Order: sequence, then C-alpha cells, then structure tokens
Amino acid sequence: MRRQFLMVIEEETDRLAALVNDFLDLSRLESGRFELKKRPLDLSRVGESF
Repeated sequence: MRRQFLMVIEEETDRLAALVNDFLDLSRLESGRFELKKRPLDLSRVGESF
C-alpha cells in the first residue's frame, strides 16, 4: 500500500515539475528570452503520452 502511495506521489511530482517548467517557458517566450535548443527526441516516449 505504501509503495502505491509513493508511486503516485512520484508521478504527480513529475507532472507538477513539468507544469512549472511549462510556465517558465511561457514566461520566457512572452518576455522574448526564449531560446530553442536542438536535442535528441525519443519518439517512443512521445507516443506514450497519448
């Protein structure tokens, strides 16, 4: 039971961190300080989010 709670906490923490990062990116974009960087993309992970 504790393991399940810890897994949920970990997943929700990751989601919250992603949301905060999205807000920071939006803030940078609106202020004109947003920079695009090239980096590898794992398409299999992109498909997992759908």
